[in-house]
Formats: sequence, C-alpha cells, structure tokens
Amino acid sequence: MNTKNINWDEVPETLSLEQFRKLIHVSKRAAKTLLDTEIPCVILAKTTHKYIIYKQDLINYLGVHPGVHFLNETARIRHSNSRLFPSNIPEVFKRRMAFYFTSAFAKCPELIRIRDVAEMIGYSKEQVGEWANEGLLPNVSISNIRYVSKSNLIHFLCTEDFDSVIRKSKWHKEMIEVFKKWK
Repeated sequence: MNTKNINWDEVPETLSLEQFRKLIHVSKRAAKTLLDTEIPCVILAKTTHKYIIYKQDLINYLGVHPGVHFLNETARIRHSNSRLFPSNIPEVFKRRMAFYFTSAFAKCPELIRIRDVAEMIGYSKEQVGEWANEGLLPNVSISNIRYVSKSNLIHFLCTEDFDSVIRKSKWHKEMIEVFKKWK
C-alpha cells in the first residue's frame, strides 16, 4: 500500500472501489478485503459499484494505519526465525543438501508440475506458483501447465530464499531437522 504521495486536494469526496485501489496502489482483492473488514464505507446491495468510500473516512483510517496491512519494501525483508542458517548457507552445505535432494527425488520425472511440487514439499500450489512468478523457481509452461525441472527445484530448495520462508510446511521443518544433524 502506497499512501505517501497522495494529493488529497485532487481526491474526490466519494470514491468507488476502483478509484480507491488505484489511489493506494493495491490489488482489487486487497482493496475489497480492506473495505469489507476495516475501512468505514457504504456497502450497497448492488453487484457493481457496490462501495462508496468517503474521503474523510479514508484519511482518518490511513492516519491511524499507515500501510501496515500489506507488503511494502520493508515488509519484504525475510526474517531469520526457525532457519537452518542465520544468514547465507555455506556452499559446502548447499552441495550436500543438493546431493540429498537429488537422491530423495531420484524417482521423480525430470519435469514436475507446479501442483506436484507443492504436494512434494508441503506448500500450497499458490505459494509455489508465487515463487515461480517471482523468478525464484524457474519454470516452463507447456499447454498452459507450468512445470519445474527437477534440477531447478533442487537448486531452489538449497537457497536462502527457501530457508527463510517464515511459515514452514511440515516437510520443510522435517528437512531442517535432518540437516541440523549434519551440522
């Protein structure tokens, strides 16, 4: 949510959902969630143009909650709680982890669907898809189905980005315990 450079003189007295989301730079879903749960607004019984947001209500809300609900530049810093390593993973250890995963995934096909990757490592397919969209997990699309190569998956599992996931899956926690015994 970006609320720093808003010129309130140019903002109309009432806003629609679309005007509101463009004003604070969030997705439609995020804007709808804010309006349904936190920001005072008028909700009409219509399917389109359902929300009426008053400028003063928005100013009051943003004055109390300045951008804390959605990711911004400072929120994207990964935390180090429950990580295998507090900072960068040593190259020697990455090679050992890669060897472990190579043997663990030996029976897997060379190209694995995102959905199957999610099942394997215990995360949702949305989360794995987000990693793919961010470029952390390189993938290829074949007939509108996204696939990850086994080598790219193994490489990703040995990175600091994967180690720094805050809410770890059961599988991820088990792998950390396995690797802690190696240290």
